[in-house]
Amino acid sequence: MGQLLTQKHIHLAFFFLFVCRIPALAASDNPPKATFRSQVSEVRLVFSATDQNNHAIATLKPTDIAVVDTDFIVRNFRSFTLADFSKLEIVVLIDASGSTIPRHREEIAQLIDFISRTAGIPEQSFSIASFSGLRPTLICQGDCRSSRVIEMLAATKPGGLTPLYDSLEFAAQLFSSSTDPQARRVLILFSDGEDTISKTTADAALGKLIAKDVQAYTVDLGGSPWQGRAFLSDLAASTGGRRSGIKDGADAIANAILDDFHASYLVTYQIPSRSAGFHSIHIFPTHNLHLNFRCRRGYQYPASSN
Repeated sequence: MGQLLTQKHIHLAFFFLFVCRIPALAASDNPPKATFRSQVSEVRLVFSATDQNNHAIATLKPTDIAVVDTDFIVRNFRSFTLADFSKLEIVVLIDASGSTIPRHREEIAQLIDFISRTAGIPEQSFSIASFSGLRPTLICQGDCRSSRVIEMLAATKPGGLTPLYDSLEFAAQLFSSSTDPQARRVLILFSDGEDTISKTTADAALGKLIAKDVQAYTVDLGGSPWQGRAFLSDLAASTGGRRSGIKDGADAIANAILDDFHASYLVTYQIPSRSAGFHSIHIFPTHNLHLNFRCRRGYQYPASSN
């Protein structure tokens, strides 16, 4: 289905900057540890597209994109449809370890209230957790739609330690074990991206989210060094989500999440190479060079499937 990438195509690919974000959690010469596995004969890829104004696009056709799977260009897809997501599972994870929560409590509460009132989120599929000190704390699960959100956040006392990576694993466990193809799992993380005490690693935490097929939207609370900002960007890019700043406002952040929910695509194609190891994925526009795509970074093809 794909054709071998020529030197001309390689130069063309480097010319295009509108690709799925490839995160910096792993160096480009080393495949990332946290990946998803393809089916034996088919790659299943969910992605979203935005225009030059960062608005979601829901009118793409198969001819509008080309997928570069490692060294192969794929243009012939087995299927190309808008993803049939009808439900949202949402976990909100709030970094309460510093002094940012009192300053941004109102914005966080507004975003939670906006999201919680959105149609398509079952009561039992909405949870809020916070983290500071030694471990994360579950604030609510299944009863998060009330007006008590601000009070619950006010009761969250800041602590000095930041178990961010442990808390991401905790958040992954809050998502159901259901494999409902109509459910989209979304993590909304409010944090500065810093971790000071976790037992687990960033790669392991990311792996748990990817295993649950979670799309992460990170909200930078500000005041973080470049490492924290980079982690928030990498986490969002690795899972096909977006990174925002708390100053962007609750409405803009919520609308970005909901736009992606209503304008995600599901593409399937025959796996172009059965070589064992990591297969990177990029998506390029074929006509409108202003398009920007977000998806997972690639997949691991196991040696046992050869």
